[in-house]
Amino acid sequence: MYRLTVAFVLLALPINLFSSQANRIEFNGQPLFLNGLNLAWASFANDIGPDPNTPDLNYFKDVFQQMQSSGANAMRLWLHTNGVNTPAWNGDEVTGPGEDTISDLRAILNLAQKHDCGLILCLWSFDMLRPVYGEEYVNRSMAILSQADKRQSYIDNALIPMVAALKDHPAIIAWEIFNEPEGMSIEHGWSHTRHVPMANIQAFVNLCSGAIHRTDPDALVSNGAWALAGISDVGEGNYNYYADERLIAAGGDPKGTLDFYMFHYYDWAGTALSPFHHPASDWDLDKPLVVAEFFPDCTNCGSHPHDTLYQNGYAGAINWSWRSSVSAALLGAIADVAGKYPDDTLIDLQEPGVSPARLEAEEADLSDVLIRADPLTSNGMYVNMKAEGSLLWTLTDVPATAEYEMIIRYNLAYESPKRNLISINGGTGIPVEFSGIVDQWNNISIRIPLLAGNNSIRLIKSWGWMYFDYIEFPSLQKVDIRCTLMKSGAVNIVVYGIAGTHYDLMFSSDGQSWSVIQTFAANENETILSDSDHNNNQSRYYSVQPSPLN
Repeated sequence: MYRLTVAFVLLALPINLFSSQANRIEFNGQPLFLNGLNLAWASFANDIGPDPNTPDLNYFKDVFQQMQSSGANAMRLWLHTNGVNTPAWNGDEVTGPGEDTISDLRAILNLAQKHDCGLILCLWSFDMLRPVYGEEYVNRSMAILSQADKRQSYIDNALIPMVAALKDHPAIIAWEIFNEPEGMSIEHGWSHTRHVPMANIQAFVNLCSGAIHRTDPDALVSNGAWALAGISDVGEGNYNYYADERLIAAGGDPKGTLDFYMFHYYDWAGTALSPFHHPASDWDLDKPLVVAEFFPDCTNCGSHPHDTLYQNGYAGAINWSWRSSVSAALLGAIADVAGKYPDDTLIDLQEPGVSPARLEAEEADLSDVLIRADPLTSNGMYVNMKAEGSLLWTLTDVPATAEYEMIIRYNLAYESPKRNLISINGGTGIPVEFSGIVDQWNNISIRIPLLAGNNSIRLIKSWGWMYFDYIEFPSLQKVDIRCTLMKSGAVNIVVYGIAGTHYDLMFSSDGQSWSVIQTFAANENETILSDSDHNNNQSRYYSVQPSPLN
């Protein structure tokens, strides 16, 4: 069977791979300026957990797609928030993360990874002490903030299991303990919250941070202060509650420190506490400093807020928010920085290597169907086709007009058998009968006619009422290549191919006419090649194709 192995990369200059600033956030081995926005929720305090209608993965998919198109690399997502829906409680003790909490969060993270967007996961907000949500909920939140044994029940039974289950996920930038906890403090608290001493908040931050660091030594931890006044000793009345020695003194855990600082800025803080009027160095801090909330059209932000924060030496600009402002304006500010500083902002979260040509159901163009989470599916997600609906995929780079095997992974969910339709390139729907054990994931293999080049494949409801995980083409495989420009002007090219298979490494100056640089046999894990003739050409395209030697 012919195997299609296509990898296509454009390397365009100028590229600056060697400039770096200390004030960056390390993410998957790459020092980044965090360039993004706050979601911060699709359903307030209810995006994860036992509610069968959440998370709204269709909504998250749309958000992440738009983020990706603007070059964003970071989004801030709130989790427990006020504690009403998660974690799980027995009285004022925490008994677990909450039913489906981890699988729901993993599904959101999987979507973020597919669209090259990292997430800062904010555990709690000052909303946990707002009486408007109910005294029952406030009382149990007060317990974990003020009683050592109750706090430990949260750490042991909810926080550690969440971190342990998700610690290898490439879409997690950091865990954030609180959103604006000063608002529920005696020292700075607002009138619409109950209050605890800042010392209690510091202890909670310290002990949760220590638990995260022990569970996942590679994890980054931060905290979202309401203003610069709470994270710097510079300026009259300012005090850094989150300095290492102050957190350790409050909670006693030597590992319970922050890896970087985050704070929020709004017009009430004026110019004295404005990151748009002061460089990051003014605050005399020893860690990267991210501006994690601000209105991009605020009085003091200027016309290019993300760029101003980049120039002022901050480690990130995450504006507020997807729901409260015009998304086009927010995305424009993000795109401005992504376009100017690609080496400090653009990321690729996809794992390199060879895979089958698999098209996920949740990544199709969807009509009247729902994305749902299930840890037994590919990427933890599937599509629920009810009485109506369709899924449309585009399959690219088919080598020749012919019949190809297509595997469909499905779940009958309700009863067997069911019939639905497959339409190829807009043609009449071909009936496909799905049978097998109900409520179990099954595969069916069919042969379909495809044209050379690009093809559309639509799965259309005839009967409906079943689930779909993905479609896959075993005879079409893609090889990944990654290119790095060296100081000498040469290009290092890493190829992830099928061990022992011969490939031609090719280049083109226009993307049309191709020349072979060399033929090679792929190694088991990766093959490192070099194009020493690049010589700083303005642009050069690279492609890997199967060699006639095969």
